Amino acid sequence: MFEIINELSSRLEILSGIKGILGYICIATAIMIGHSWVNSGSNKKSIDADSVEEEEERDPPRNFTVKQLAYFDGKKRQK
Repeated sequence: MFEIINELSSRLEILSGIKGILGYICIATAIMIGHSWVNSGSNKKSIDADSVEEEEERDPPRNFTVKQLAYFDGKKRQK
């Protein structure tokens, strides 16, 4: 097994001129696989969140007059 890896590594080094190229290829491949794995889950969650928002009922519009809103100024009233 190690003989095959060493032979592949030496051939890649001869072709590219970069020492340790097989290690760089392994790291880059792992990064791409991890990136696609992490991002594939986020797409499903965002689709589910969008569908939940569409199902919620919207509040009806409220048309209050200035006289009605004047009572609700944030101060507590004594009863």
